[in-house]
This record gives sequence, structure tokens and C-alpha cells, in this order.
Amino acid sequence: MKSSLLLTLFALLLLQACKKDDEADSPPSISFSSTGGYTLNLPLTVVFTANSPGAESISWDFGDGTFGQGFSVQHSYTAYGNYKVKATASKAGLSSTYIRDLPVTFH
Repeated sequence: MKSSLLLTLFALLLLQACKKDDEADSPPSISFSSTGGYTLNLPLTVVFTANSPGAESISWDFGDGTFGQGFSVQHSYTAYGNYKVKATASKAGLSSTYIRDLPVTFH
């Protein structure tokens, strides 16, 4: 009776320890939203907001040669065009990247 209780307790501890290791080894998921890309006048300031539970940091490539840091950032585009915006979430040395087109067009 005593040994089966100890064996069960050991098995539960082992399963819990494995679960924590698996979670630590997975990169954070990421997506983002942004305000519209339609404007009558340039520059156009766009607000980007990352959705990445568990991430320690977010880095941005705005697609026009400039970069930013933070979960919510603003960026001003000075020319019309289609920009590939890239957000990278990092946690414990692991990272995930989400890329989305942002058309900055005259409207």
C-alpha cells in the first residue's frame, strides 16, 4: 500500500516536471493588428498592437527599413506602397515571427 502510494506520487511529479519543460521549449505564438493604411495625406501614422501571450519582448520590422520594440508601437509611413510588416515575439531564447502586408494607399 505504501509503495503504491509512493509510486503514484512519483509518477505525478514526473508528469508535472515534463509538462513544464515542454512549455519552456516552445516559442511564443504571435499575431498583430494595425490601424488602417488608407490616407489622403502623408505621412500616415499606424498603430501596431501585438498579441503574444507569454512573450518577453516584441521586435518590429516596419518594411521600410526602420525597426521598433514593444507590444504596442506607432510608425509613420512617408510614401505610398505595400509594406511587409514583421513582428517577432521572443521568450527564453526562442522566437516566432508573424508577417503581414500593409498597403499604404491614397484614399
